[in-house]
Amino acid sequence: MSHKLCLTSSVFMTASILLSSTALALDPPDLRATTISGPGQAFAGSNLLATVVIDNIGGPLIGNYTAHVVLSEDLTIDGSDPIVATLNDSFLGAQSVDCALPQDLDDVKHIWGIRIEPAAGEVEVGNNWNVGPFCDVVNVDLELAEPGPIQAFVRTSDESMDPIAVGVMNVGTPESIVVFSTSMLAPVPWLEIDAPNSFAVGGQPANDIFLNVHHAGLVPGDYQTTLRIQNIYHPADFEDVEFQLTVGPSFFRPGDKIFGQIGTTADVDELEFDAVAGQRLVLKVKNDDGSLNARISVLDEKGNVEASKVFKHSKDLLKKILKVKTSGRKLMRIESKKGAGSYSIQSSRIMPKKAMPRTIKLKGLAEGSTFETKALLLPGSKLDFSVDPKNGFSGALAVGLEGPTGASFDLSGATTFLSGALAVEGIEADGECGAFEVAVGGFGGGKKEIVKLRIRPWHPQQGKGKVYVD
Repeated sequence: MSHKLCLTSSVFMTASILLSSTALALDPPDLRATTISGPGQAFAGSNLLATVVIDNIGGPLIGNYTAHVVLSEDLTIDGSDPIVATLNDSFLGAQSVDCALPQDLDDVKHIWGIRIEPAAGEVEVGNNWNVGPFCDVVNVDLELAEPGPIQAFVRTSDESMDPIAVGVMNVGTPESIVVFSTSMLAPVPWLEIDAPNSFAVGGQPANDIFLNVHHAGLVPGDYQTTLRIQNIYHPADFEDVEFQLTVGPSFFRPGDKIFGQIGTTADVDELEFDAVAGQRLVLKVKNDDGSLNARISVLDEKGNVEASKVFKHSKDLLKKILKVKTSGRKLMRIESKKGAGSYSIQSSRIMPKKAMPRTIKLKGLAEGSTFETKALLLPGSKLDFSVDPKNGFSGALAVGLEGPTGASFDLSGATTFLSGALAVEGIEADGECGAFEVAVGGFGGGKKEIVKLRIRPWHPQQGKGKVYVD
């Protein structure tokens, strides 16, 4: 009996399908995309609402229909148009649709459109699409004016540093506005973002945000964090940039007065200064506070000790001289040999003879002869050559510079100048530190010929202030 029932049910279902198919053939549905509307302006990558009206002016609709909301660049709605929403529904009439615009949608004028897939049995499909109002698509694209990382340098002895400006641009549609926020992915106490929220206008110069560094209490070393600059309304539009802070030791110029304190025997104070080879650093030290016996050393850029002296604890002002062996940036290290306490140092310098400005007068050299001299030429040095036509100079003067491997010079094309030329000034040395050979040749051999060579070596600037070591 149950077998008969199953057979009867199967026959009934088959008959029902046949009847439905016959009904669809006799009275098919006819879906109509009646209207579509949406905002007249939209941002690429944004979410918004559109309104559609879908009607059925034919026979019964069996099942759901599928309809696509699109933004088209022309009046023909077809499968090539970007789809911003899809409906799979049986509801007829007016309804709101959530639309998601692609981030890469072109910033040109579009038109709202709707396209309905043919329903089951539907024959008339000419009214399955429609167009609505125009929509101006606006593109915003947040970008940094300069690629990262952001790098900052400050010394422990600096009272403060100027705010750091970071330019943020909108490289999207001209006159469009991107509103963005700036935050730290890993907050740090030494960095402050001034006005975290700001904006940038498309087609306009970058808008700056400002970062304030608070380095008080930081020991020399490298610090970093990551900033995120993010479009507030479109979070997928953001830039991450690394902020790198280097805290350097205090800096002084010979001539400055230095104040510091060694709190424990493990405590070390370090200061940088510039020097030339052969320079003597004169230190007058007073360390009558506490029980400090201080060792003061001068180290080169590789950490090699060039000079070192011990200043015993004394009520008297102790004077000692440390001689610098090479030219460049030096590190003066102050540490405890015994005990602890505060100290003050009055610094000064004595420059080596070869670093003193001097004039060399060349007269009556034989034709083709070359004169050579050693000079301490560092970046910023100058060589001035002058020839006096009144003294019968008749040849061409050639100037050559030779120095350590890798050294280079900007001679401004003035390596040779003709008889009677006036003074040529401002030949800049731009090379490594060291002693260079200066060769002058090309004399005509006349006894009255005179060439003056003025050598002005670069000198570190002399200090006259106060430096407090943290």
